[in-house]
Amino acid sequence: MDYEKLVKSLIRHEGVMLTMYKCPAGKDTIGIGHLVKDSERVLFSRGITRKQAEQLLLTDIEDCVKSMVNFPFFSNLSDVRQRVLVELDFNLGTPRLLQFKKALAAMAAKDWSKAHDEMLDSKWATQVGHRARTLAKMMLTNEDPPFLT
Repeated sequence: MDYEKLVKSLIRHEGVMLTMYKCPAGKDTIGIGHLVKDSERVLFSRGITRKQAEQLLLTDIEDCVKSMVNFPFFSNLSDVRQRVLVELDFNLGTPRLLQFKKALAAMAAKDWSKAHDEMLDSKWATQVGHRARTLAKMMLTNEDPPFLT
């Protein structure tokens, strides 16, 4: 998997905040979409550096990649589609991603049009807007958006 492109996409979609903020779901977040755990709250209360944000991101990506064991078809996906699934896991968390039953079934069946449509037919898509359209198009076309080329 092209980690450089994944990192670039996540930075574009998540942004970089070096002090704690509330994400759209109302959770304490810092860096590049890192959800702050209770044990980290004091540690991050004064903010972090860009380098620390990038390190947290890499650790979070590794956690998402490890969770791909929940998706037996993952290893058969192209690099582009693997990055989409990892970014979905990063954004939603595995429990919420597992609720995308129709989209995941379509991915497993390599029905890219249905996977695209199911991704966009979700509350998540209305919440994240452009990000959803970008990831759904990547799933459909198996192509990176211009900002990644």
